[in-house]
Amino acid sequence: MKSKLIMRTKLISVSKYGTLFFIALSLSLQNTKGQGALDALTFSTTLHGGSARSHAMGGAFSALGSDITSSTLNPAGLGLYQSHDMQVTFVFDAVNTETDYLNNKNTEQSYNFTIQGFGFAFSYPDAKNYESGQGRQNTVFAISMNRLNLLDFDLTANATLSQVTQQWNHYSRGRVDHVDLSLGVNESNKLYYGISFSLTSLDHIEDFWLEENDPNNVVPSITRQQQQDYFNRKGLGFGIKTGILYQATPTLRVAAAFHTPTIFSIDEQWDAKTRTWYDNNRDSTRVGYFDNSFSLLTPLRFNAGISNVFGNRAILSLDYELSPYQTIRLDGNSNSYSEENQNIKNNYTLRHTVRLGGEVKLGALALRAGGFYYSSPIKSEKTEYSHLGITGGTGFRIGNFYTDLAYSYMSYSASYMIYGDNEMLMKYKKFTSNIYTTFGLRF
Repeated sequence: MKSKLIMRTKLISVSKYGTLFFIALSLSLQNTKGQGALDALTFSTTLHGGSARSHAMGGAFSALGSDITSSTLNPAGLGLYQSHDMQVTFVFDAVNTETDYLNNKNTEQSYNFTIQGFGFAFSYPDAKNYESGQGRQNTVFAISMNRLNLLDFDLTANATLSQVTQQWNHYSRGRVDHVDLSLGVNESNKLYYGISFSLTSLDHIEDFWLEENDPNNVVPSITRQQQQDYFNRKGLGFGIKTGILYQATPTLRVAAAFHTPTIFSIDEQWDAKTRTWYDNNRDSTRVGYFDNSFSLLTPLRFNAGISNVFGNRAILSLDYELSPYQTIRLDGNSNSYSEENQNIKNNYTLRHTVRLGGEVKLGALALRAGGFYYSSPIKSEKTEYSHLGITGGTGFRIGNFYTDLAYSYMSYSASYMIYGDNEMLMKYKKFTSNIYTTFGLRF
């Protein structure tokens, strides 16, 4: 994605003896092709967002409605509104990471409290068709904001390689948000359809820090090295979501939604600093500052859902989502990104998603539970880069006021090559706990 001046340590091994015998440090100007594909995957990945109720039910909301969440997932569900609605959702995030680098294990934690999303829905019934129940029953306009991906985590790794000690840290903070301007329509209380115009924002910072110490002079003349790379990325994108929902029977609903690819424009700033200490008590520092702008085309998404109501007391909902990650594309004025795009095409694949949720109402109280699974979009991986989660929560309503509480636990694993070398492979696991609280008013 970007050209940069970096200090790399290369380990050269002799298979005959099975030992490392030489470490050479060199400055090289190179194009980080592999990182471009990984960045494209990070910025293209979206999970489910919305209210605490939707999170408590595993995000299985394609065939449900009367919730601001519909703007993000299937705007047809907005047509189920019978009144105006406004809500705000807060979230507490706790992210724990475990790293394994050359059999050395480390753990890190990060915490955050912020707004998950908010929205307003305005329902306008059609008075002339209300009595007959035929024709257009109401039209709903909505505006909402939802966080669809959290990019917060910390990684730490350390090891000793042929008497050279390494300490590596990765600090990441950011989020991907959708702002949706939506329309939902109810036809004869049977067919519902809708559309959302989505503005997507990306706000992301990363800080990489690496230190290597060579007290035994394994590398001639160099005793210590520090490298820091700081990235600041901001982007805006646009896409469209459409959907339908059909009331097949008084209790059964089926739904489908289509999300176009998002066209992103991303600006990136990169600060690089490398400092090297020599055995003659001298040191040198190299610094660099780079600007880069590029565009990103994310994969389309197709959702299908089914839900059923049991005795006006319980709901069971199931979603399936398909997204072709091999269609991600990068482009720029100064770089065609042909190698990155070929890498994406060769190594990425379809991502399959299953979301399941249920709700039981006990008067003014509701109990909810669910789960979700997002498969890995990497061809060679079955478990890494996949997301698995369980959810639960409750809700309470008094008159026009309602409040919902949800808990979500998600696990995720991945690999990172510190030097772009398989011998320097670091594996890590990320465990994310979220507590969502929604406050809303219908009027």
